[in-house]
This record gives sequence, C-alpha cells and structure tokens, in this order.
Amino acid sequence: MKRSGHGHDPSGVAGTSTGECAVMCPACPHPGKNLPSDWEKAEKPKVWIYALFLAINANFHLKRLSASSDTCDPSLNQGSAYFFEEARYKEFLNVHTHTNIEEARTTASSVGTIECSQHSMKRLVFVGDLQKDSYPSNFVGMRAKSLNVRYLIPKFHLYMHCTHCQINYTFNLTPGVGHTDREAPERGWAAMNPVSSSTKEMGPGS
Repeated sequence: MKRSGHGHDPSGVAGTSTGECAVMCPACPHPGKNLPSDWEKAEKPKVWIYALFLAINANFHLKRLSASSDTCDPSLNQGSAYFFEEARYKEFLNVHTHTNIEEARTTASSVGTIECSQHSMKRLVFVGDLQKDSYPSNFVGMRAKSLNVRYLIPKFHLYMHCTHCQINYTFNLTPGVGHTDREAPERGWAAMNPVSSSTKEMGPGS
C-alpha cells in the first residue's frame, strides 16, 4: 500500500478500491485522461487511433499445489492491484465447479492474464489462477455490449489454426493495427517459467 501511494490514506486498507494500487498503462487510451474530449465523435477513417489492444493468454507451466491455506498464508493485496480478489473469485468458481476442476488436485493448474498487447502492461485485476480445463470459461472477460470488439489471433499462434482463421483473424490483413505480433503475454511467461518449480509449492498469499 505504501509503495502505491496509500501509506497515509486516512481510510486505510479498507478504503482501497479494486485495482487502485495497480499502475495503468500510460500509453493506452484512457478517456478523460489522455484522449481529446471529442474522441467518440472521430470520423471512421480515424477511429483506429483510439483502439485499445488487449491480449488474453494463459501459462500452463505456472501451477500451484493444494498447499497451505488463506488463513495461514493470506494475501496482502486482495484485488487492489492486478490479481483477482480471492474471496469473490472463489465464490464465482464454486458456482461453476465441474468434474474436471474437482479432479485437478491442484489449487491452480495455470495462470491467466489480460494485458495491453501494445506495451506489455497488465490490466487492473485481470490476472488470476485457473483450474484444469477451465480456460476461458472461468476467466472473466470483457463483455460490454457497447464496445466494438474485434477478435484477432496473435501471429505466433496464427499458423496453428485453420485456413479460415488465418485469413479472417490475422493482423496482417486488418487495417489500423500496425505491424506488431501482439504476443506480449508470451514474453512475460518466458521470464516466469524458470521459477514455476518453486512457486507451485507456495501458499496462496505467496
């Protein structure tokens, strides 16, 4: 909390709202902060300037065994930065529990994330543990009907898909996306994989 600028907040930890301690990507579009007041009225040929590029990905090397508990090893963050708030997320999982999760014998069989694919920064409260075969149904995504969403496949993964996907979901043939691979999460996972043998034995708060 101190390093997030909340060390002297009169409301204390309890007054810290969800994601308030996270650092938002300064280069991504944020209405009311770094966009012109009339950005929503932009002409169609210029709409791409205000596009937000997000990547959804999971790392199946990062696992955590059923070690310790929230009581013995509580989280000191609890949803105030990048990770889901534990209690609410577990409540969601309990409603959607199925046989595969019950047989997984792990607390987390992978880790999922949603991040800015342009600048490799995590989104607020969009990193969380996943259970066996639960991706993406247990991973809460953006479903706002007011958004104009276009789904594309990052370039490294594209050639694993069928011809239809390679034509209709490629960045190479989509206007306004720039010449990038959009594989930001993969670069982060590569740095994390070597520690997976240690983190899988840790408790939930670690």
